[in-house]
This record gives sequence, C-alpha cells and structure tokens, in this order.
Amino acid sequence: MEGKIGEKVATEDVNIIDNPSMGQGKQFNLPYELFGSYFIDDEGIPSQKTIIIENGILKNYLHNIETSSRMDVTPNGHGRASMSSERPQVRMGFTYLEPKDWSLEDIIEDTKNGILCEDFQYGYTDPPTGNFQFKCRFSYKIKDGEKKEMMRDVSLSGMILEVLNKISAIGNEKSFNYSVGICGKGGQRVRVCDGAPYIRIKDITVGGLS
Repeated sequence: MEGKIGEKVATEDVNIIDNPSMGQGKQFNLPYELFGSYFIDDEGIPSQKTIIIENGILKNYLHNIETSSRMDVTPNGHGRASMSSERPQVRMGFTYLEPKDWSLEDIIEDTKNGILCEDFQYGYTDPPTGNFQFKCRFSYKIKDGEKKEMMRDVSLSGMILEVLNKISAIGNEKSFNYSVGICGKGGQRVRVCDGAPYIRIKDITVGGLS
C-alpha cells in the first residue's frame, strides 16, 4: 500500500473502516465491548473511526505518533502495546468491510458454480507481499444457484490487492458478523477484532486449483 493514497485499490463497492471507539458491541447485541475497542490508545490519542478504503480508493493509513510525524499527518489513535513496558506500534482495533445490499440467499442464487465458505480455522497473511492463505472450517459446493454437499479440506489463497478487485457481491447487514483474535505484531499480543458480511470473489485460488 506504500504510496497508494488516493489510488484505486479495490472495486468501487468496497469500503474498509477501522473503528475502535467504544460501543461497537451494541450492534451485535452484546452486553460487552468487542476486542479492539478502547477510549484512548496507548499513546494517549483518542480512539476514532478511520476510513481506510472508500469506494475502492485508498484514503488513509492507520497511524501512531511516530508514523504520523514521519508522514506529516494527524495521528489517528492506533498506537497500541501489549503492556506499559512495551513500545506502542501501529495496530488495528476493529477493522471491517462495510455491508452492502446482497442477502446470502441472493448471492447463492446468483452463483452458477462456486464454494460457500462459512468459517475459517486458521491462516496467515504476509504484509510485505500481500500474500494470504486460510483454511476453511465449513464449505459447501454451489451449483446452479443452489447450496449442495459439504466439501472437505478447502483452503483459499491469493494476493490481497488482486482479491479486493475481484469482489463481485457484498452481503447486507443481516449477514454482517465479527471475529476476535490476537495481533502478534512485534512479538506482542494485543486484542483485535475484524468484521465483514458475506462476499463473493471471482476466480480465487481454492485448494491449490483455480
């Protein structure tokens, strides 16, 4: 993403946001806050909604005080550390893909040949290259607009910027959900959260075969 501020990096329907401000759990009817929510970051900067990608255009990076001073922009509250003795690093809070209008049923009905991935067991992303791979927990074959038999050992792999430009459908708020995890950047362990609706990706590599 270096040097790409203001450039198109995804299809025009893609909006990606990081919003670590308090109160995010309410939209999921939770009696507690999501991982990655906080009042201020570990450098004293108030948490705030940051638009990363808007209508497919890269708008902002996440910043701590160090990176914002180097790039001569305002810090946006993403300096986080695992404990007070550790150095705060730029880190996500609650990063999510904004939902659109497709229901899951409509996505399936509109898909002639595909695979429905319900959840993921594990995976990795290589930030310098954008390469990723994830193992699916539950997967089903889609044939002529119908959900068919369950499949085994399905994995997805690809390059982030390529995949962001291959999204052909984005689910609605009803299909929007979240997952919690731990960011291990810099050898630290910090709670984070991500979210997205169902999406449809054209021509992604599945299980080693296109």
